Amino acid sequence: MDALAIRVLLARAPGLGAVHVQALLAAADARLEHILDPRTLAQAGIPPQARGFLSNPDTTALRPDVEWMLASGAALLLSTDALYPIQLLETPDPPATLFVLGDPRHLRTPQLAMVGSRSPTPCGRRIARDFAASFSRSGLTITSG
Repeated sequence: MDALAIRVLLARAPGLGAVHVQALLAAADARLEHILDPRTLAQAGIPPQARGFLSNPDTTALRPDVEWMLASGAALLLSTDALYPIQLLETPDPPATLFVLGDPRHLRTPQLAMVGSRSPTPCGRRIARDFAASFSRSGLTITSG
């Protein structure tokens, strides 16, 4: 399995958090290609659900994510990657991975999260766009979660 597929697999593993990715990489001697080794999975102390998922990966189910990433140019950061946001690692239960559209280096800049309706009105969409543009011009990176 290639590195991108392994990253997607880690993103989809149930119950896997940042601390688990760190433990997996430590058990795999920082070699991503060894994360799925049964000894690594046993040694890392990850949740049983995640261990079962990673022990028997459904590579067919990963294909849409991999294809979307390749088509969109998205990045998939592991919690151990240098560009993973430091602020996020300081939260109580940071995610194992982040899908990123755009330049992941912007995750190291001051940020403002904008969260709203999945079905905004045209007026709400315009107001959110105006706010985001104004904040961005002020030097903030706009994030969504």
